[in-house]
Amino acid sequence: MVSILTPQFLDTRPERDQILRATVPAVVLGILAGIAASKSSSLYVLLILLAIAGSVLAGMEHRSPGDAAQRGFGAGVVFGVAVLIGHGLISGTAVSLPHPLILEPVIAALVSIALFAIGAQRRSRREPPAS
Repeated sequence: MVSILTPQFLDTRPERDQILRATVPAVVLGILAGIAASKSSSLYVLLILLAIAGSVLAGMEHRSPGDAAQRGFGAGVVFGVAVLIGHGLISGTAVSLPHPLILEPVIAALVSIALFAIGAQRRSRREPPAS
């Protein structure tokens, strides 16, 4: 049974849906987090916590932590670049981003790899192996 806590495997979805699910949330949350980094540290933290939860949940769409980690790398890079874009759209500095700024997508990618893999690992513990 598929639910929000045990989502459908990504590889069983149509290719268009796979691409959208792998990119759109990272872009939208990243741009919003970048804008928030310019204006509101509280909103920035809230959006980062949402991104963390979403990363673990998205990792649960994968059959193995390795597959999830690959998606996490891509999502993290996209998220980090989107944070920089959002931050560049609005002047101000409520949150200090890493210096040099190129570290933002690098750090986001490394964290996302771990979070996505954790999601896949959690799912594999909850479900018996396919026979």
